[in-house]
Amino acid sequence: MTPTDRAILAFLTATPQPIRELLAAHPKGTVYRRLAALLGHGMVAKRGPAYWLTTAGLQLKAEHAGAVLMNGLNDVYPPLRQAPSPQHRALLELGLAALVRRQHTGQAEHHAGSLLLGPPLTWKSSAGRFLCHAAGADPARCVVDLAAEAGKSLWVRRGADGGIHSRRALLAGPVIVLDEYQQADPAVRRAIAPLLSGRYRIPVENELITLTAVPVVTMNARRGDSLTARTGLSGAQLRRLIPCDLANVPLPDLALEGERAIEAARRAGPLVLRPPRASCEEFRGAVVHLLRRVLTSEALSLVDVELLLGLGAGLTAWLPAAVALQQALYDFLLVVETVGWVTAGWLDLVQDFPARSEASPTAPAPKAVPATAAGAAPDAHTISLYPDAIGRKEHAAMNGARESMLPHFSISDQTKGEITWLAQEARVPLDRAVHILVEIYRLQMANQNDLWDLETIVQLREACEVTEVAVSDLRDALELFAGLRRRGLTLDDLRTTGQVADDLAAAGLGLEDAVAVSDLMKALKKAGTDARVPERLETALTRFAALGYEPKRLGRLAELWDRLKAQRVSLGELDDLVTQIGHVRAAGLDMPSAAALATALELAAVPTAQRPQLLAAVVEKGLVHIELADLRAERDALREELQQLRAQRVAHDARPDGHTDGGVRGGP
Repeated sequence: MTPTDRAILAFLTATPQPIRELLAAHPKGTVYRRLAALLGHGMVAKRGPAYWLTTAGLQLKAEHAGAVLMNGLNDVYPPLRQAPSPQHRALLELGLAALVRRQHTGQAEHHAGSLLLGPPLTWKSSAGRFLCHAAGADPARCVVDLAAEAGKSLWVRRGADGGIHSRRALLAGPVIVLDEYQQADPAVRRAIAPLLSGRYRIPVENELITLTAVPVVTMNARRGDSLTARTGLSGAQLRRLIPCDLANVPLPDLALEGERAIEAARRAGPLVLRPPRASCEEFRGAVVHLLRRVLTSEALSLVDVELLLGLGAGLTAWLPAAVALQQALYDFLLVVETVGWVTAGWLDLVQDFPARSEASPTAPAPKAVPATAAGAAPDAHTISLYPDAIGRKEHAAMNGARESMLPHFSISDQTKGEITWLAQEARVPLDRAVHILVEIYRLQMANQNDLWDLETIVQLREACEVTEVAVSDLRDALELFAGLRRRGLTLDDLRTTGQVADDLAAAGLGLEDAVAVSDLMKALKKAGTDARVPERLETALTRFAALGYEPKRLGRLAELWDRLKAQRVSLGELDDLVTQIGHVRAAGLDMPSAAALATALELAAVPTAQRPQLLAAVVEKGLVHIELADLRAERDALREELQQLRAQRVAHDARPDGHTDGGVRGGP
């Protein structure tokens, strides 16, 4: 184990949590590589960004933290250390405890067997062979291939005449390994049923025989939602078996290491099975109370308390009673965790076993409550509204004169001060104040709240005080959040709503305007109109405004368009009309003049088809008239010029010296 591994184990707990602080204190690449390795070994589990320690990881953490590790029978029978997984080791220890109970107690029923589920190469049959070596039996005699059996061949061998020729020595051994149960035919399963009943004496043919062998069933599980469906075993049979799904157990390469434990058991020889030294009956109440806290609702109906007490009694052959029962509970819960029968945090509760509780016989019984006026005792399930009227429970203080089974612990001065203040404030003894706190915690657990939830509440209250947030405001916020969840909304939707409110405020729109927009959108949707039409309209208005069109003009254009549609005038025809108007104006005519010209042509009875030719001729003649007028004007100008020249000549001829001012000589 590397230093980073130890840092990861010290940081993580049984509760999922992020690893930001761990990454800040250690190299990220190294942390992620070691996390991947621990995940592969089943020490750590992951969901999203959160990590937590599995049961195996908590064990390893306890070992490296110096806490008491449940070594079980490792020191009693060292080959157990070679088991390929903690679950295999726990199952083998329970098998040894079941052997002790069968061979030394003579208990009539509630004896335990084992059920190993899983694919090939998960050490199912090997676990049975290991148990055979530990019990001093030959695996070749004790391991039964159920696929090769038929009818009652497990019990007797019959001859051709149907008579019993011999009885199998299988029932006389310490272990019966029923291998590949899923391949057994119905007749064989019916023959096996008495072995799985948990009884000490079972009927075979017409007689009762004593069964001192512990049954070990192995099989490949079928598909199904429940353990009954996956195994084909009834609920009554499962109550006498300890199920272990090895498909959920991280395993080493058993092709390389699978025979180590079996070889170690073969060399070590059988374990001496001593008689049990105690019955563990005194812990019945504590066991029931613990199981109700750590088992799922499905498992509660499939777990036999008598069987667990018997396994604890079997382990007392080597361990003290309290430790033996604690070890049996630990092994059992570790194994059935693989089939989903336990809740989170069970390991902490087992490590504290036997805890002081009302369900434990170690706690004194409450004082009797006086009878009511009618003479009848109050209902045990009735809760009084006046605690003073209830007989108080007397809780004996810890007596240092006797040795307690509970672990020793110390309390800091700060905690002592807080408990003392609480006791003085409530005016009750210290141990009663602590007991009340524990009872409150149990009530919280009934509401699915654990210790970490309560710590979160305390931290939340402190955070409210620091941030000056009133508890009532927090309660209102939680109610609002609950309302959002009922409507299928999340906090992201609330943030989106806030952004929309900011956008509306920036646009100068109030709540009424927003409602109006919402109504408009609903109307558009109901009419089958694209909701983006207003956006397109805004774009169009912007473009028209840039061209000089005002909304009023657009309104007139809309009216004109309606008229054109009523007259069935197309845009092409409208374009031609505008072109013609341009031509009329180019001719110097306004609309009245054009109308007068059209009237004159009609009065002149000029056919419509000939009107263009006539207008063309008029234009041509008009051009000739214009040219004639120009020629005449030019003629008149020339004549006037000629007249001026003649006048000048006359004046010139009249001078006596015969010279002109312009220097012109001669002439006629």
